[in-house]
Amino acid sequence: MKHQCRDMATHRDRTTDPMFSRRSALSSSGLALLGVLSGSTFGQSREEALKEAQERAQAAAQAEMDRAGEASFKRMQERMEPEQRAFFEQMWNAGTTEERIKVSQDWQLRQILERLNRELGVSQEEWSVIEPRLVTVYRLAHTQPSSGKGDTEGLASVTQRMNELRELLRNKEAKPEEIKAKLTALRVAKEKAVQELAKARQNLRQLMTLRQEAVLVLNGLLD
Repeated sequence: MKHQCRDMATHRDRTTDPMFSRRSALSSSGLALLGVLSGSTFGQSREEALKEAQERAQAAAQAEMDRAGEASFKRMQERMEPEQRAFFEQMWNAGTTEERIKVSQDWQLRQILERLNRELGVSQEEWSVIEPRLVTVYRLAHTQPSSGKGDTEGLASVTQRMNELRELLRNKEAKPEEIKAKLTALRVAKEKAVQELAKARQNLRQLMTLRQEAVLVLNGLLD
């Protein structure tokens, strides 16, 4: 993710930021090239020296672009709203694909909850009761586990079975009967989550007026 963010920021700098240009990267590369060629040692062929120079030039150009990308990203952050800044910082610092997916999912859920809060037109006291039920319905409807806290039994089971199947598929020599068993277990877990979703929707529906229920139906949270 860090490299993706840097690449995006670097592309922006190349076109709009006077502090960085293709010429500066080429300048660094050229200096590295000249330095190695002029300092080639006895016993080192010109081809070897050229290859080494090219590698150093590429490293110097990449370092230059990385520095420019980080500077551009920081300037972009300064113009963001606090919540946006927090989101991009979390994505920047995410170490794995799973962590980035989790950050993105949580961000999306927060945006949905903020919008629903406005559309439902409830008081803060009412929202404190409605929000947890909305979150449960949303996660079950999207088969989306949280960080492990507050997951329903069905969601926890789905997560476990998905991880087991994913791990098995990494083994190219996994037997068909093993895959079938893990796949069946995952489908059973998902069916249990479907049953939990029906119950969670009923618990949420009990708190809604007819208008509020219609809003949630349009948003796919009630059926």
